[in-house]
Amino acid sequence: MNLLSFFKLLLPLTIVFTLNGKVIEGFSEYRFSDNESIILAKKRCKELAKRDMVEKFATYIASETTIEYGVVEKDDIVARSMGIVRDLKILDERIDRVNSVIYYKLQGDIDEKEVMKFLKESNGKSVTSSKIKDFILSAIKAEKDLRIGDALRYYYWSLLLLKNDPKLNSKMKYEELDKRLLSIVLPERIKNIFSSLDYRVEEINRDKNGKTIVLSITYKNTPVSGIDFKYYTGDGWSSLVKARNGLASAELYGVAANTIKKLSISTEYKYENRIKFDPDVKRGLEKGSHIPFSMGKFKVKLAQKKVKKEVKAKPVSTIKSPKIEKDITAINPDPHIAVVKKVVKALKNRRYNNIRNLFTPSGFENFSDLLLYGNGKPLLNNAELKSITIGKGTKGEYTVVRSLPMSFSFPKSGSRFIEKVNFIFSSEEKNRIDAISFSLSDVAIKDIMKKPERFGTKEGKYQIVQFMEYYKTAYSLKDIDYIESIFADNALIIVGKILKEGSDDMSEMYGRVGNDQVKYIKMSKSNYISHLKKVFDSNEFVNISFEENSVKKVNGKKVYGIQIKQNYYSQNYSDKGYLFLMMDLNNVSEPKIYVRSWQPQKNEDGSIMGLEDFRMGG
Repeated sequence: MNLLSFFKLLLPLTIVFTLNGKVIEGFSEYRFSDNESIILAKKRCKELAKRDMVEKFATYIASETTIEYGVVEKDDIVARSMGIVRDLKILDERIDRVNSVIYYKLQGDIDEKEVMKFLKESNGKSVTSSKIKDFILSAIKAEKDLRIGDALRYYYWSLLLLKNDPKLNSKMKYEELDKRLLSIVLPERIKNIFSSLDYRVEEINRDKNGKTIVLSITYKNTPVSGIDFKYYTGDGWSSLVKARNGLASAELYGVAANTIKKLSISTEYKYENRIKFDPDVKRGLEKGSHIPFSMGKFKVKLAQKKVKKEVKAKPVSTIKSPKIEKDITAINPDPHIAVVKKVVKALKNRRYNNIRNLFTPSGFENFSDLLLYGNGKPLLNNAELKSITIGKGTKGEYTVVRSLPMSFSFPKSGSRFIEKVNFIFSSEEKNRIDAISFSLSDVAIKDIMKKPERFGTKEGKYQIVQFMEYYKTAYSLKDIDYIESIFADNALIIVGKILKEGSDDMSEMYGRVGNDQVKYIKMSKSNYISHLKKVFDSNEFVNISFEENSVKKVNGKKVYGIQIKQNYYSQNYSDKGYLFLMMDLNNVSEPKIYVRSWQPQKNEDGSIMGLEDFRMGG
């Protein structure tokens, strides 16, 4: 955000100054939880009041001064001003213990000349340097999580911004990268990733039209969590292919299916289609040009059989977590797996009537929706399936056969996805398939399952996994009825840039959202569902994937808050952001979402909306 935009946001605030423009006042009202001590709550309230006065001071500077090239991060302005507030006095202090509210009004003195000196010295560079650092941190974390596509993108975008600022390019270093010149270390990082990537043929499946090549993709001999690439089809480059959990597919038709002996692959690292969502990178790109990395191109020899070593299920089971991952991926040959293998055979032969008896009516309807979603095809002939039992529901004991890798393609947009598909069986339905879902990533599952026992039982953790998988599947299959059923009628749904406080009908469920969160828009359930219907109707497909999740539990209740990074793709639009759900799993068969928020980026302090922003009633 540029300085002018920042100041415009703050203009509605009341400004209190003496004639010399140095003495400033600020106030804050803070609602504290039952778990907070009065001392801690007072400290937080004072900090918010101090921040309020500093933001008013920034508004005053903007109205009186023009700063050449004045593009400065809000955090830089506030942090510098917060550090030079002197002679802080408490003008008013009130504590309402009945309603759990603290109020402070403060007064302090600030050196205007010192802040102005800092703003002029910044001269717009803090935005670029801060953005570069943020991208580098994101790249490091993505590389660690095997999200290699994201790692390449963030390293490359950092380099792009750096090259377009000659002064930063010649001197900028960063402690997270050994304090070496970024102009040297960033290209090294990108090249090192490419040198550690390996594309291999896992299977080649032929039919009368051509052949499908199943690829396994590893980084340092470990299946990648996510990466994007294009391949040469014989008469041009394919659309972007999204690999997940170490698997992807390429299809060749006609003459190309018989003549191409080596598959040419170009790994995506520029992500030009996503640059438009980041104005800083877009501005940087307009000043310069892309930087080529030829190491991102690969030639993969096509063999008629599986090549060299047979990976089988390794690309599916990517997590090397000992006990936890064994719990959820243990191989238990049983009748449920035998049923799924019959379904796989029918999918390959495109003959579905003979397997209708393997499903409940609702299960077959779910299966039909899956068939309509992108021409689904099983990827591997011998996929290693996993069976787990997750406890009882309204239809008896539930067993899940997990992780059948399937590819889905959409001809209008040319998009293609890989999803791992789960089959849910009910014992009271004669062990027939009662539902189908898309799996969470192995990383997301691990993050939930590694929670300590005090967080919940193993069964309880599985229920969270299953709910999030149902949620993901409902959006992908455009199941508006299910989505409508899981949102409470009085659900608080927050999207956009300005946060409104909850309406009166939410008062028994929530405390007030923090006063400092003012960048979101509240929607009613009916408005949100109506909006979703329009989105679903206007798009050939919708696909979402999750990563970086954190789950918390409300003490003594099966109410959970999950914060998770969401990647959203559709025919007409794509974005990434941070999703928060407050969900009630007391009745597993009828889960409810009480809060859903989405934000395009983290808050200024690195946080995202979570349970701490709401107070349970009762």
